[in-house]
Amino acid sequence: MEEIKILSNSITKDGVLCIVLVKRGFGQFDQKYLLVQDYDDRGNGTGIRKYGLPGGGIEDGELPKEAIKRELFEEVALDLSINNFIEIGSFTKIRSNGLINKNNLFVATLNYFPDLATNDPKEVSKVHILDFREIIKLAQNGWIHEGSIRLIFHFLNGTESCSLNEPVCFNGYRF
Repeated sequence: MEEIKILSNSITKDGVLCIVLVKRGFGQFDQKYLLVQDYDDRGNGTGIRKYGLPGGGIEDGELPKEAIKRELFEEVALDLSINNFIEIGSFTKIRSNGLINKNNLFVATLNYFPDLATNDPKEVSKVHILDFREIIKLAQNGWIHEGSIRLIFHFLNGTESCSLNEPVCFNGYRF
């Protein structure tokens, strides 16, 4: 039971994640994505502060759209209206402790380049705007959370529901 207490709420609760698109180009490879970088290595001992989509756990009594609005404000200092979010789908993840989480994926599109700031420096060390090629490089080097890269690919493929435990393939690479 002690192990459960030290796990973050996003592991023990259903969650929300958001692909924040920053309009800077016209094609898939020109599109910019907003990612957060972890404050630390999440206790894995590698020293690697991985990148991922902003998001977190849904609080008791909170709707998923309310949760993603709150999480984006906390993690990347964006105060968007609930109407700015499009719900893409729901993705499940079986955790190593056997718990199954439902992760609601949203997309928000910004027509401006936001300040790269966080309101939660104990969780997020930096906010980045990256293009697709940069994200692929991070993934190939193991510097992006597997769930985040898989959600980006599922979004690009139009997938609305699946397990995040299953790898996705891109250009011969498995993520």
